[in-house]
Amino acid sequence: MKYRAIFSNFKGTVDTEISDNLPEYFYPVIIDSVTIETDGFGVLTIDNSEQYSESQLALFEYEIEYPYKDKAKKLLVLKNYQLKVFIPIRILEIKSGKRITSEVQITISNNGGKNVKRECSLFGKSSENYDLEVAFGELQKQLIECYCMETCSNCKNSWWSIYGGNEFCNHLCFKSEAEAFQTIKDKDKMSVAHFMKYGNDKNWQSVELTDYCDKFEAR
Repeated sequence: MKYRAIFSNFKGTVDTEISDNLPEYFYPVIIDSVTIETDGFGVLTIDNSEQYSESQLALFEYEIEYPYKDKAKKLLVLKNYQLKVFIPIRILEIKSGKRITSEVQITISNNGGKNVKRECSLFGKSSENYDLEVAFGELQKQLIECYCMETCSNCKNSWWSIYGGNEFCNHLCFKSEAEAFQTIKDKDKMSVAHFMKYGNDKNWQSVELTDYCDKFEAR
């Protein structure tokens, strides 16, 4: 999967894309052959910076951190940038009953320091909640009179991952036992955990918040 993206900083603006083709990264963006880890639309970092030239790294502003056991290994944490990511999603127009494809925009920005701002927007509505699942829910509430986001984030058969991790890439889908899943009155970490099956009887799968399937049921 690839998503259109725009990266901008003091050096200018670059049209690029985010991809999940590199398994060791969570949706990296590549600029001038430099792989930037987005951590699933969170903090932007550059690993293994020694593989890049000074001119490549000069395209970015960053702080140097040493978070690894190997204290000689460093991590570059980007600052003073904006990254806009455009993700196609399926939309139902309530009045017409027509289904269209639109793009939800996730904007990640940093104005120096360690704080990263993240905003989700669609059709002029937005949420700045840093929890992406909550942000998508807030967007749907604002759009409910006109639009239904036909995505996993807005489906009765899905739930946030009890395992934690990146919320965009690690949502849980229970469509294989949708009827039984929907009878759980008070969904929380424990009730969902007790419902989950493993091995040959596995009744769930990991999905992205923006995924869609023909078993979608609006919340």
